[in-house]
Amino acid sequence: MNIGIIVEWLDTARGGAETSTRQFIDGLLDQGRSLPGGIQLDILTRSQLPPQPGVTVHTIDTPATGRHGKTQQFLDAAEKWVADAKCDLTHTFVPVRGADIYQPRGGTVPETIIRTAATRPNPIARRFKRWMMSLNARQRLVHNRERDWLAGPNPPIVIALSNYVTRQLRNHYHLDDNHIRRIFNGVNPPDIDPVDRARIRNEFNIPRDAVLGLQVCHNFKLKGVHVLIDALARRPNDALHVVVAGNGDQRFWTSRAKRAGLDQTIRFIGPTDNVTALYAAADLLIHPTFYDPCSRVLLEAVACQLPAIATRYDGSTDILQHQSNAYILDEPTGDSLAAAIDAMCDCETRQTMRDNLSPLADEVTMARHVHQVIELYDELA
Repeated sequence: MNIGIIVEWLDTARGGAETSTRQFIDGLLDQGRSLPGGIQLDILTRSQLPPQPGVTVHTIDTPATGRHGKTQQFLDAAEKWVADAKCDLTHTFVPVRGADIYQPRGGTVPETIIRTAATRPNPIARRFKRWMMSLNARQRLVHNRERDWLAGPNPPIVIALSNYVTRQLRNHYHLDDNHIRRIFNGVNPPDIDPVDRARIRNEFNIPRDAVLGLQVCHNFKLKGVHVLIDALARRPNDALHVVVAGNGDQRFWTSRAKRAGLDQTIRFIGPTDNVTALYAAADLLIHPTFYDPCSRVLLEAVACQLPAIATRYDGSTDILQHQSNAYILDEPTGDSLAAAIDAMCDCETRQTMRDNLSPLADEVTMARHVHQVIELYDELA
């Protein structure tokens, strides 16, 4: 089977969506080896990729100036490529009309706008943020393409990574269930090394008996780092320590934490290539996100039985149960997060959650996700 894959970027350094797509492609090739005829991939992208067996890469040059112009050139080229391609099926991660399958890893554009604005502190600021985002030329371009395609007369089959994304497709585009396939997201399970627990704690001078919370993210505002600081400031100065890893203005956030009296409690370590070691060192994941269609970090926490605090705006919570194997906040607020952290500082509570997470390991694998996508390919082909 020959599958056309369309993805604007495949550079894993750009973030979780690109990392997930890269793991998905590797999984397709791996499982395709056991299928009659195998799977051959034609990948259309703006990224420069090294040669790989079973893959033909078509890199699109976008000489236009500005992000809007470059994305428009890519989408236009992709639509022409789909019309001319000799693939059995075309599977796109960006809105390219004419493709057979659309998989919006970042959720729908209108939901992204709404939830990004929700990070602002009051209704006036939220309205202003939504207005500013509506003026973003690239955002408007992608929104218009997505809306015209999904709400038009010939929508594709859309893979929803979670029930949250399914609701978005229904609410924003009135897409009927015949065009939606919920195929829950997956990750490659982290390979935890118990030695990393002591090593990481020694590296950051964290006492062996301290409770260590971990947050991993890139967009600090959207993922609720300010909510984390607010929550920690509301709690007693106990043995809790928190590490925040990811791209962000470390000086700004460190200064903000210091003003809240948390310079001995929370530290920002920047991006890291070894998140798995942090999972080994941590006692709980803290992820008070304002928006995640189905976050990788929460699924990785589930895979390594790390108890987590999440929000209902993360589609990964589909498989979790509040107070059984996670704390799920209705809203990411300082008060609600502080209360959840208090509960999770109890050792017996965390152990119970770890035990309850164990049966979920097979439900969050990328291998399971890839297998279900291949079943969809077979159905459509």
